Amino acid sequence: STGQSVQNAGRGSEARCNREAPAPSAGDALRGPVAGEHLHERIRAKLDSLPNTPGVYLFWGEASLCLYIGKARSLRSRVRSYFQASSSDERAFIGRLQDELYDLETFVVANEKEAALLENQLIK
Repeated sequence: STGQSVQNAGRGSEARCNREAPAPSAGDALRGPVAGEHLHERIRAKLDSLPNTPGVYLFWGEASLCLYIGKARSLRSRVRSYFQASSSDERAFIGRLQDELYDLETFVVANEKEAALLENQLIK
């Protein structure tokens, strides 16, 4: 799966997606470890309920900052791979992701081609 860090897509550190991040809720305090780090309870629930279908995922930081947009053949395995301690992914943002991630959003599509088209549209 090839994604684009919005900050590294030629748009600068202030790049924002054309959507707003979900609003915070009362249960957004950081709790408990996942792969040695902490995540919002809301994010853990979303990770547990991801489907095994193609789609696009967006990682949101605070203040509606879109940290990353990516596509996946299987949303469940791809998105969850970012939070596994055994990940061999050495991209710079992976190490900071759990600290900076505020929320994640997914879009289910019919196939990988639709995922690629939607990913491209969201990045632009």
